[in-house]
Amino acid sequence: MRFIYGNAENPEILKKANVTKTTTVFALTENDKTNINITHNIIDIFNRGDVEKKLKIILHVSDHFNMNIFKEFQERSIKNIDFHAFNIYQKIAAIVIDEYSPDKFRRFDGPDAEQCHILVHGLNRIGEHIIKEAIQLYHFADLRKPKITVVDERLDEKVTEFRFKIPFIDQIADMTFINSPELFKDLKTTGIHDVSVCFICSETESQCYEIAKRYRQLFFKLKYKDINDLYEMEQPDLRLLEDPRIVMLLPRDPDILDLFVNFKSVTDFLHIDTFAFYTHVCNKKMIADDEDMTDNIAMQIHNIYLGLEEAELMPAWEKLTDREKDYNRYPARHLAIKLRYLNAAVLSVTSEGVPFNIEKVPDEERLVLAKMEHNRWIAEKILGSFMFFEEIADKELQSMLKSGLSLHKDIQPWEELTEQDRHKDNMMTDNIHTIVKALGKKLIKI
Repeated sequence: MRFIYGNAENPEILKKANVTKTTTVFALTENDKTNINITHNIIDIFNRGDVEKKLKIILHVSDHFNMNIFKEFQERSIKNIDFHAFNIYQKIAAIVIDEYSPDKFRRFDGPDAEQCHILVHGLNRIGEHIIKEAIQLYHFADLRKPKITVVDERLDEKVTEFRFKIPFIDQIADMTFINSPELFKDLKTTGIHDVSVCFICSETESQCYEIAKRYRQLFFKLKYKDINDLYEMEQPDLRLLEDPRIVMLLPRDPDILDLFVNFKSVTDFLHIDTFAFYTHVCNKKMIADDEDMTDNIAMQIHNIYLGLEEAELMPAWEKLTDREKDYNRYPARHLAIKLRYLNAAVLSVTSEGVPFNIEKVPDEERLVLAKMEHNRWIAEKILGSFMFFEEIADKELQSMLKSGLSLHKDIQPWEELTEQDRHKDNMMTDNIHTIVKALGKKLIKI
């Protein structure tokens, strides 16, 4: 391991660090401007020299608005350089949201399907990203907006700031904000009996556990009361502890809780899961390598519209901006939700199981999948500051309004779309088999 003392924004220091000879550069200072400037200086070094080696730059951007600015004004990837901006809290939230997707625990299809409802305790940095990731991913066969209850001890100021960042959030989610003392004081007015997953995002691990236990107490009493009102029970059933899922997002590795040998047995009894930031996320595998797994699917989704040969696909992908890649990463992650609706999964070609034939999916289920994709896409666009603007005759002007002013004609209900625009949402389903085959995988029934 080699250490170099100096200012990483200085091009001479970067040259001394041999950035043209490495494969990956991480810009992870606490200052967004510094990280972006390091990235630009590395690009300048590559542009001025004849460098053939490929380089991946991964930079951290903390601020919500700085991230939007970077992705809006970022140049297309330079020859031999692929760069990816990430926020560690967004990365954590993405992993947790995928891992604890409510459709893994409940069905959200059929005429009597309930609405997806999650609870987030703590409107802090990780809490905000949990909400944003859930809004973009939690679109199920019931075709309703996700329902999100946010609980915090000091709501007024936090909600004002949150709504400033996402002013149109009520168009894409049914939001409810509750002060924590009110929630635990009055069980009759909480409206949380149908929560399927509860995320605890407190500032310390001790707070996380104490609050998680309070929620388990609350949910247990609510479940017992609901069932007892229908069927008189002689005594409570401990299986009531299993629902909903409660996840503690520990802000650091457990250093106090792990001192107690019975901590795991207690959380197992209470059915409380723990997710430690540093253990699960803060490593190269999760920040750099696992992105490649999602990107492999995203590249195939991107290729639906291009029809390139496999050898041409990677160069085309590397030319995209990070935001353009994100437009393919989110449908890549949502593919698992679509497949679970179909009772199918992607596995290795050597896995045993009954093959799933996507071509035999009934038309009514294909329609549901298309509407799910359209709802997901609308949420993605509105979170990305897009707004609806009606279709106009001048197609070139329409394209300029979309790219320059973030005005899009398709941000409207499915029923209002033209057949041509509806076809775009069908393309994912029509090409699932092609995507899976290109990944060297296969579909099986579950």
